[in-house]
Amino acid sequence: MSFGKNVKLARIEKKLSLQELASLSGVSVSMLSKIERGEKTPTIRVAAQIAQGLRLSISYLLNDDFHASVSIVKKNQRKVLYDPVSKIESLIVSPANDVSALKIFQVSLPKSASTGTLPPLNAGGRIYLIVAKGKITVLLDSGIYDLAEGDCILFDANVTHEILNSGDDEAQYFSINDRYGLKLIPPAEFE
Repeated sequence: MSFGKNVKLARIEKKLSLQELASLSGVSVSMLSKIERGEKTPTIRVAAQIAQGLRLSISYLLNDDFHASVSIVKKNQRKVLYDPVSKIESLIVSPANDVSALKIFQVSLPKSASTGTLPPLNAGGRIYLIVAKGKITVLLDSGIYDLAEGDCILFDANVTHEILNSGDDEAQYFSINDRYGLKLIPPAEFE
């Protein structure tokens, strides 16, 4: 299967029109159409733009078996990041070989711990925090947000931020870092 056919399949799976993918990728509708039909072979730069627009890697779109891709990370196989000063433990939940736009971390904050000020990530990215246990406070340029177990916050990743354990016990949360931060259009808008 060619790159173009995989692009078309991925675009259809994500319920994106050619025009929407053109807007997300910066590649013209006519060029996308020619690539999908196999009439044009994209340059590396154009292929990268299309992959970014689809929130997939180029290698994923080049893979003949890209629909058969499955990655599993067993709980005991997670990579552990530990800061001995703050005593904060972060587990990388997403597969190590995953080159997609999403990275998932499970973070444990001891009582009264703080991540310290974290630098901004790339413009256009987004961060989701989902509290699994305890209470946390998220400090952003736009304000202070108190969250309890089950709460979720979404914010643009291009700001400094800090996460504090504001409860009486250890807090745990999941951080989902979306490198591209693209908003996918709900299926109802395609009908």
